[in-house]
Amino acid sequence: MDRKTIIGIVLAIILVVAIAYFIYAYLWVHPGAWLESTVKIRYEDGTEVVLDSNDFPLFSLLKRMSVITYGGKKIWGISTQVNIRFTITPPDRSLKAQWWLIYWTEQQGTFFWGGRAYHSWIGFVDVPLRTYSANKAMFKWQAKVMNPELSWFQIKSFVDPFYRESTSSIWVDLSTYVADPKTVTDALSGIPIVGGLADTLGARLSSATVKDGDRPLVVSWDMKGYDFYTRLKRSNWNGLSVHLGDFSIGVGEFARMWDNDAYTIRFKAGYFFRYQDISGEWSKWKYGTVTIATLNMKIVEGSWYVLSAEISGNVNVQT
Repeated sequence: MDRKTIIGIVLAIILVVAIAYFIYAYLWVHPGAWLESTVKIRYEDGTEVVLDSNDFPLFSLLKRMSVITYGGKKIWGISTQVNIRFTITPPDRSLKAQWWLIYWTEQQGTFFWGGRAYHSWIGFVDVPLRTYSANKAMFKWQAKVMNPELSWFQIKSFVDPFYRESTSSIWVDLSTYVADPKTVTDALSGIPIVGGLADTLGARLSSATVKDGDRPLVVSWDMKGYDFYTRLKRSNWNGLSVHLGDFSIGVGEFARMWDNDAYTIRFKAGYFFRYQDISGEWSKWKYGTVTIATLNMKIVEGSWYVLSAEISGNVNVQT
C-alpha cells in the first residue's frame, strides 16, 4: 500500500468521524425528563427529616430509618415539592416539548359511609352507618364523574394542595378539554392511549422550549400537621358535601381518622410527555404513573404521628 493510499484512508476516516460528530453535536439532540421530589417532615420538638429523591440510596435509607426513630413524635408540619428536570444532549442545545403532569394523593385505611359535619369551634361530628377498609384517591376525574356540578367547588377549596395539574403551556387545567376521563385514567394505569386522547393533548398543549437543567415546578405546598389532618378528614371521597370556609357538612364516604387509626398516605404523579426532533416530527407520547412518596401514619389526639416513610428515586419519564 503506497503512501498516497494510506493518506487517503486516513483522510476518509477523519471525514467520517467529523461527519458523525457533526450529526451527534448539531443534528441529534436527545432529551431526558426526570421527576424530582422532596417531602419534608417537621416535628414538634424542632427536628425534621427531609426525604429527597436525589439522595444517594444509602443516605436515603438512613433518612428513612431516622423517620422510624422519630416515630414517637407528633408532626408539626409537612411539605412536598415536585419538579420535572430536563437534561439535553448536547447540553448547549434546546428542544421543544409538551407535557401534562397530574399530582394527587391517596389515602388507605379505615373509612365509613355516613354523615360528617365540621366546625373549628365544635370539631367533627360523625354519623357512621358502615365502616370498612378502603383506598381512596384525591383524583379530579373521579369527582367530575361522580358530581360534575360540584367538582370545581370541592377540588378548588381546602383540598387544593392534594390535586394539581401542570402543563407546558398556559392551559393549566387540561382536564377541561379532554372529553373522556376514562382514557386518561386507563393510560395512567398502563393501558395504551386510545381514541382521540393523543390528538387532544397535541392540539390543546402549547410546546415549550426547554434547555439542559430546566426544572419547571409541578407542585409545592407547606402546611401545619393539624391542618394536614383536618383537610384530609374534611374531604368527602364520594357523595355530596358543602364547604363554606371553616364549616363543612356532607353525606358519603369519609376517612374515619379516629384515635389509633393507621393510614398510608401516597403522593402520586401521572405524566404525559413528548418532544420534537430535529426533523420536526413529534415523538410518541410517554405516559405513566409513579408513587412519589409513601407515609405510614397513625392518628393520636387529632394529629399525625409518622411510623415510617419511603420516597421514590428520580423517575425517568422519557424512556
